[in-house]
Amino acid sequence: MWKNLNLKAKLLFGFIVVALLVLVVGVVGFIAIQNINNNLSSLAFESIPSIVDLEIALVRQEIIKTAIRTLLSPYLAKEDRQRQFDNIQKARDEYNKALENYDKIARTAEEDKLYKDFLEKINFLKESNNKLIERF
Repeated sequence: MWKNLNLKAKLLFGFIVVALLVLVVGVVGFIAIQNINNNLSSLAFESIPSIVDLEIALVRQEIIKTAIRTLLSPYLAKEDRQRQFDNIQKARDEYNKALENYDKIARTAEEDKLYKDFLEKINFLKESNNKLIERF
């Protein structure tokens, strides 16, 4: 059959085959770009903000620890003592807000289990800090 076709038909068939190959490559590329876009959106709107929120909670815990350590000084002036109490309250407000933001993001079952464990430890730490702060 191929031998019976004239040059015009053979060229036309060749261009059609190349056009179909280009179309297939284009469709595959488009699908891959859509997958990459979805993955980047997930990173930008879920993963990275959740990491930032957890980092905020961690840093604010460090601020609370530093403020409590400062409150242990017997030479601390009244104004400095009040500033440390304010620092503690501000840090708690900020980490509570960060954890509220983290709560809104979808998590896997394993992440949720780890998060609940984290919350238990945070609450225990907060209770311990409150008991210590009451002594000041």
